[in-house]
Amino acid sequence: METSLFHRLSGAEFYGFFPEKINGFWNDTRTMRPGDCFLALTAQRDGHEFLPDAQRKGASCAIVNRIDRNLILPQLCVSDVLESAKTLAKIHRKDYTTVAVTGSYGKTSTKDMLKLLLDESAHATEENLNNELGITLTLSRIQSEKFGIIEGGIDRPGEMDCIIDLIEPDISITVGVTFTHVANFAKFEQLIKEKCKILENTLSRNKIGIVAENCLQYEPFRKLSDRFIVTGHHRNTERYPNFTRFQWLDEHKIILNGKYFNDAIFSLPEMSGGQIENFVKAATTAKILGLSDQVIGERMLQWKPGKLRGEIIKFRNREIYLDCYNANPISMLDALQFFDQKYPGNNTYILGGMGELGEFSDASHKIVAAYFYGKKEIIIFAIGKEMWPLYDRLRSKGSNVLYCDSTKQAKEYFPRVTTGNIFIKGSWRHRLWELIEEEDEVEKK
Repeated sequence: METSLFHRLSGAEFYGFFPEKINGFWNDTRTMRPGDCFLALTAQRDGHEFLPDAQRKGASCAIVNRIDRNLILPQLCVSDVLESAKTLAKIHRKDYTTVAVTGSYGKTSTKDMLKLLLDESAHATEENLNNELGITLTLSRIQSEKFGIIEGGIDRPGEMDCIIDLIEPDISITVGVTFTHVANFAKFEQLIKEKCKILENTLSRNKIGIVAENCLQYEPFRKLSDRFIVTGHHRNTERYPNFTRFQWLDEHKIILNGKYFNDAIFSLPEMSGGQIENFVKAATTAKILGLSDQVIGERMLQWKPGKLRGEIIKFRNREIYLDCYNANPISMLDALQFFDQKYPGNNTYILGGMGELGEFSDASHKIVAAYFYGKKEIIIFAIGKEMWPLYDRLRSKGSNVLYCDSTKQAKEYFPRVTTGNIFIKGSWRHRLWELIEEEDEVEKK
């Protein structure tokens, strides 16, 4: 980002000599890089306390609401640091093509796959920085790339309006919608309407919307279906004017057809059914942005799941499937099916409670419980209070299930009370990775 943009902020005060360019904005001195512009945000801690640290770490300048004249660090003084950063990020992003990735699940894997396909021509959201601040940081850091791939997450009414205002996407991808993050909404229908806002906005500007066929069960999406691209594997996908339909040819090979593909065959690395669906969205986007089938196929073979997002860990001559970033019924069942197909037999399942499901929590955990009916020789750990309905249901079915209030309590039994390979999945707040964090026999596969 060029610092000449800073002059677009009315009433800003400049202190010191600014560089011509910055890497982008950053708000954490522990992870900032030389050349970043430090945002002195006031939240739980006052960011101005860290200005000396930012200077030591090589910050090129800072945006503040009070100048520290004891420092040589150039400072731009504004009335509201975050709002000013958002304004600058929005001006900066007008020079690039932006892709927004939203939905209840699968956002990060879709974003990561698209980044892999677009390679050095794209800058993408780092880690899980998908809120208002994270999106601002990501937009500011697009540099020589042509494209910005921006992940956006919401958990309360009105948040999507902020995401739309920041990204104003040229392409929006709605990965899928379910009960996740419903707790702060009065009704599930309200969440659906909120999720649909970015698609409505994208189409209103005559830009491109890509939507998973899962979303067509909801009226707000269905009424727009003649205007966006539907991706899926059911035959009714072909009913819509624009679609990308995939079919399995074998376990690691699919064929794509539709507006952008004509019997295009792709060999894929090992992945779940849900991840294949996310690849189809990423591949459709990449094709729209100019990539050939050949390039998409070659690059996709390099894909691996991200840290704590379905990675395979070697452990005491066994393997652990580790997915501790997020959990909802759809992603949980998708991961379980993948694991059982890869590791048939009597295994151990460590299930952390699925959070932010609101009134749907008990029913969702019972749906997951039903997956295990009739599986008698396995061991199941149910961790967290949300898991009590699952534990109660499986206990009544005679399953070998152990309830633990916390990961700390589960660690008293793990890995002593295990069999076969090990499945670990649950919401982030349970910190399930701590079960193996101190083990000295863990190796990433």
